[in-house]
Amino acid sequence: MTRVVVGEFFKGEKNPKVIGVGESETTGMRHGDIISFNDAVSSIKKAVIQAEKSSGIKIKRAFVSIGGISMRGEISIAPTRDASRRTPALAGGAREIGSK
Repeated sequence: MTRVVVGEFFKGEKNPKVIGVGESETTGMRHGDIISFNDAVSSIKKAVIQAEKSSGIKIKRAFVSIGGISMRGEISIAPTRDASRRTPALAGGAREIGSK
């Protein structure tokens, strides 16, 4: 299952309060590998829509985590337009998940 949790941090609290959740069937993945990017994105979007309805909040940005036996995390540094500044980027040609 693809799951989305909407949390809100309150001043002085260490952990967020869960204010909404969403869930959809996972498609486009097998054993932790993405086999269809479009299907995987569709699963995430469906769960996000449910979480938005549940929380009453429009989700504009999200942290996406995909787990699997063969997955590993990697952070690389990509140049910005100003070569003197550098910004972290996801390795492997990460793409934004958004509406068209």
